[in-house]
Amino acid sequence: RLPIYNRKISGHVSDSAKDLIAKLMERNPDRRLTAYEMLQHPWVRGETATTAVIAESDKRLSDYKGITLKLQAKFFENAIKWSESSDPNEAAIRRTSLIERSFKALDVGERGFLTTKEILGPNEENTGNMEQIQEEGPSINMTDFKNLLSENVENKYFPAGHVIYKEGATGNSMYFLESGSVEVITEGTRAVRSAGDFFGEGALLNENKARSATVRCVTPVHALEISREYFEKYISYSESGLFLILKEKDKIRKRNRAKTILRMQKDLKTVAVPRKAKLFKNGEEGDTLYIMESGKVDVQIRGKTIFSCFPGNIIGEHSVMTGHKRNCDAVCVTKEGCVAQELPGHHFRKLLESSPSIQDSLRELQLRREFKKAVVNRMRREFPYENPEAAFKAADIDKVGGLDRESIAKLMRELNPEY
Repeated sequence: RLPIYNRKISGHVSDSAKDLIAKLMERNPDRRLTAYEMLQHPWVRGETATTAVIAESDKRLSDYKGITLKLQAKFFENAIKWSESSDPNEAAIRRTSLIERSFKALDVGERGFLTTKEILGPNEENTGNMEQIQEEGPSINMTDFKNLLSENVENKYFPAGHVIYKEGATGNSMYFLESGSVEVITEGTRAVRSAGDFFGEGALLNENKARSATVRCVTPVHALEISREYFEKYISYSESGLFLILKEKDKIRKRNRAKTILRMQKDLKTVAVPRKAKLFKNGEEGDTLYIMESGKVDVQIRGKTIFSCFPGNIIGEHSVMTGHKRNCDAVCVTKEGCVAQELPGHHFRKLLESSPSIQDSLRELQLRREFKKAVVNRMRREFPYENPEAAFKAADIDKVGGLDRESIAKLMRELNPEY
């Protein structure tokens, strides 16, 4: 008989953990758990974590029930923001579990435990018995932290080749990758997401709730699944505009997908221009879209830069989408010159008609750029990316502290009287 059943040795271990250990130590290899079966066990998935019989754990965790949701919301917010990190050491950092990374982010004193003050923050008001816990000092360790998170964050394990969901299906959850990688497939494009990234948020952000792509496991995957219910709760707890961050991330991903599809089109013609030359000029007729291959192109009005385009970016969407003349200059500013792929307007519009998602993504990109052009046109200087308040003040010409439909229309008509 295995010593795991000796109470003197394992009295502090939960029944679920004992069951797992026993099945892993099975002498008969035919009955022993495989690695995949182990990952599906309730103890590994966290389904029994909150009932674990650990000395003093029940009391500590019950004391923290009042702030469990806030703790989970902090983890959710951190995981979203970390996926956007530009830290040069990010590749190494991503090898650390998201849960462990979140715990360490809160454990600023590196003591191996968290106090109420570290979880709630110094400006939060404690309720119930939280003040008593804070006075008593350390409260939860890494294991407790994992147990608290597991209440509404479910561990999922998938084998390589498994399809997590298909394009068009109704989506009611999103996922954070703890380990492994997945590929996001749609309309002939493929993007890879790896540990530390997330996917599936689009169906939770959009009204139709439909998956915009198929997601398949490239390797064995460990993911954290968050349901729509708790996604909405975590968003409501955020004070840092997390909903807008997620919406913007979703839009960027869809725009990048659209750009990839454009680069895959036939009938592309290579165009090369030297430094200071223009791909197109303000006021000229134009029914072609350009996809940058190399170099940098500044899009300008009266010599003032609105935005810059780099390899992979598109230019000239205004004319091919509206049928109007060019309303800006596209100037090559790279010493070695610039190279772009030229796509005929009729081919571009045919593509938009066949793909509503591409049409929506590029239409929004075009409107954003038109707004920036209008701001630069009014300010008579380059768009102030480092000082967005200046752009807002330029648009808020009536100084009412807000932008309504008419104030935006007035701004746009200065750029185009027919707006």
